[in-house]
Amino acid sequence: MRYLYLLHADPASPPPSPPLLKELHAMALRERQAGRMIFDGGLTPIQAAAKLELKGRQLKMLDGPFTESKEVVVGFAIFEFATRDEALKSAHDFMEVHRLHGNGSGLTCEMREIFSPPA
Repeated sequence: MRYLYLLHADPASPPPSPPLLKELHAMALRERQAGRMIFDGGLTPIQAAAKLELKGRQLKMLDGPFTESKEVVVGFAIFEFATRDEALKSAHDFMEVHRLHGNGSGLTCEMREIFSPPA
């Protein structure tokens, strides 16, 4: 089963520290070599974002930053695991790296199974 991890943080959070980036890079390398991590990435600050919003039949484009945002997606990863328990353990390990090496700012990892329609 494939899982998407979405990382949410306060838009005013500082960028990741060099020690955290070093640990995350090492973890990503291990996960890729083990065949569990398919893809990952961090996102640019919200100031560079754009939203396309569809309401009714009206399409509107908005440029960031978005003042109403209480949290933003700051990164993501896609993994392949045999079980949900494996995915949860991996998400826990990922957050533990942030706890040990991060700046202490709030971070949430939302784990979602990726739905694939039957072939």
